[in-house]
Amino acid sequence: MIGNIGITPTTRAGKGNVKQGMVRNTIRLVLSLAFAIALSVNLDVLAQTPAAIIPGSVEQNQVAPTQPETLVQPQAIAPSQPAAPPLSFLDITNGSFGKVDLEIDDARLQGSTIDKLRVTAGDLDMKGGTVKSLGINVNGGHFQMFVFDQLNLNAQGDMSFDPLLMRNDKVLQFKTPVDAEVSAVVSQQSLNSFLSSPQTLERLSVTANKKVGMLASLLGANASSFGITLNGAAVSLLKQNRISITTQANVGLGGIGMPLPLELNAKLGLENGWIAVSDTHLNTNGSEISASLSEMLVKKMNGLASWGGRSDDIQFSFTDLKVVPGKQFSLKGTAKISRLRFGQQLAAAE
Repeated sequence: MIGNIGITPTTRAGKGNVKQGMVRNTIRLVLSLAFAIALSVNLDVLAQTPAAIIPGSVEQNQVAPTQPETLVQPQAIAPSQPAAPPLSFLDITNGSFGKVDLEIDDARLQGSTIDKLRVTAGDLDMKGGTVKSLGINVNGGHFQMFVFDQLNLNAQGDMSFDPLLMRNDKVLQFKTPVDAEVSAVVSQQSLNSFLSSPQTLERLSVTANKKVGMLASLLGANASSFGITLNGAAVSLLKQNRISITTQANVGLGGIGMPLPLELNAKLGLENGWIAVSDTHLNTNGSEISASLSEMLVKKMNGLASWGGRSDDIQFSFTDLKVVPGKQFSLKGTAKISRLRFGQQLAAAE
């Protein structure tokens, strides 16, 4: 809005001054109009610009909030796959089986060897601890206390065992002893190998005792130093269930060793369900000698395999024995199986 401009008439003498004043007024008017137009335009622009800050305003003195940085989104991680269960081909400790057949050839065990061992179990439930049938077959079993060319045990029926002992200690412990049918064959060749072994000969050797002392006194020897050491043995199976054993003995008389060939002739039979020799005759150089020494050697022989009648694991009770001269003797009977050991539990360290 422009106000009225008054012009005052002047005399001619002041004509130049009047013109100059009009020019100045005109310039002022133009500048006022230009400033007003410019100010109007700037105000419109500021009004249309968001968050415009007018110089000197309060907002100019405030710190503008920092714009948050753009977060890098992590790559999507695929959900982890569940671990595959372990692959167990045969977990015999917790399974049940219609039939389990274990066969081992040429086994070298602690103190014994087995040419072939086969264990067969039918309807075996390892978790429940039950088995319906059990078969044990040994071919060529050479043990510390005896030898078998063949040994077969077969049991049928409802048999219960402790699954925890089997799992932890490798012992098939039956809750009640199992009755089994037994058959065995022992060859003359195996008997010779067994009796000729250093371990067997050592157990057959005789040291001084009361009865030996009686024999030594007859020979004029000091009983405290008297003994008989066997250096070898040969076995022959004869007719009528008899057996002949020849050996080279070393008889100690007062610390002096004297070789003495001995021949023991006896009857092979059964006593309390186990193998025993009786009706013995001990000869040297064709002459029979002291019955006391003969009896002593017989007791040694009968004690070789005494585990068969007093073992806590298997108690054999043979009822039939048959000798095939020069070849073998066979046995038949029964056994009570309390446990089968598939491993040896080590003694706890003190």
